[in-house]
Amino acid sequence: MNCPHCGRELPEGAHYCLHCMKSLQPEADYQPFPSPGRRKRGGVLAAVLLAAAACTAGIACAVHPVAVADTAADSSRASRGTPGQYQEADTGGYYFTPDGDAGDPDADAAEFEVEDGMLVRYNGSDATVRVPAGVTAIGQAAFMGNETVAEVILPDTLESIYSLAFSGCTALSRIEIPASVSRIDSEAFGRCTSLEGHLVDPESPYYTVEDGILFTADRSALCDYPAGKEGASYAIPENVTMVMYWAFQGNPYLESVSVPAGITELFCTFGYCPSLREITVDPANPAYKSEDGILYTKDGSTLLCYPASKEGESFTIPEGVTALEGNAFLQAKNLRSVTIPEGVEQLPTFLFKEVERLEEVHLPSTITLIDSMVLYGALQNPVFYTPENQAVTDFCQANGIPCIVEGTE
Repeated sequence: MNCPHCGRELPEGAHYCLHCMKSLQPEADYQPFPSPGRRKRGGVLAAVLLAAAACTAGIACAVHPVAVADTAADSSRASRGTPGQYQEADTGGYYFTPDGDAGDPDADAAEFEVEDGMLVRYNGSDATVRVPAGVTAIGQAAFMGNETVAEVILPDTLESIYSLAFSGCTALSRIEIPASVSRIDSEAFGRCTSLEGHLVDPESPYYTVEDGILFTADRSALCDYPAGKEGASYAIPENVTMVMYWAFQGNPYLESVSVPAGITELFCTFGYCPSLREITVDPANPAYKSEDGILYTKDGSTLLCYPASKEGESFTIPEGVTALEGNAFLQAKNLRSVTIPEGVEQLPTFLFKEVERLEEVHLPSTITLIDSMVLYGALQNPVFYTPENQAVTDFCQANGIPCIVEGTE
């Protein structure tokens, strides 16, 4: 499959582009900031959205049938609100205000914005948040960036937690996943730096926890390694075959990660791990290998991840590498100089994202395309050294990047 935004090739079943970092879910499915005046919604959208929950980022989980709430009786429902309490009723097209009064969907300070059973945005600032009963999904980025919530209590009606749902909730330290949840997207708990370990209802047929780390129930997929989990090293269990997108995102403690022989799917797994020095891979792994702590595809043709804290100010990419993964050098804090070999044709999105000390990049003659976001987040523009190459000089001129054409007077 290909990303509808940037056109890059992606693994089948992906729901988040590794290159342009955009969601692959239809925009209609996610409405983080709905208009308070919209109260009645058709059931078709909810049905389509919840049916889509059968396919996660490479993990297919059965989803129980969901009855779509009839939102026609808004007036009668409004009379059932009890001040100081959450209304435990269907939540289609409904709003919950800070005092728990469900009778005023047009209130200016709605704490919970719920549409067709999906919590699309939490606007409150409480330390402990109880998600209303009847909510079946936590929408994309619903709690994103909330720095006050420390505990979230989820209802047993919940079935799905979408991408970025709790991302950046730096105070979040406790959240238990009910047995009813059959879908948890990647980055749902990204950069939750106070979350030391996950909790899952022991009766869950979909997910389990081992040493605080979230896995699918059969332990074949590692879903999330908590950003607040301490420990300098971690060996991924032998039975794991897939690690979800950004599963280790934001963990500041990890220095070394070992990849077992059975892993066949790793996608942008170790981003924003500022202490990571090395990634090692079992030599028997058929899909990946490690050289000097750097992650490559098994055939050595693609460089996937250069650890953020790897020592050394200069790095020459080995001959034989012809492709570089987006975010490959993300936050590589020691790098000042990178030399790219002949055969590499493209510099992808976010290749040198937030590589703050980068001073020079030596390019081959084979470069045909440089993504405009290749240096996103850099504090300064490095000097590009290149043989005569119109694609490179045009890019540098258009983006204000210093360029030295080698071999010319």
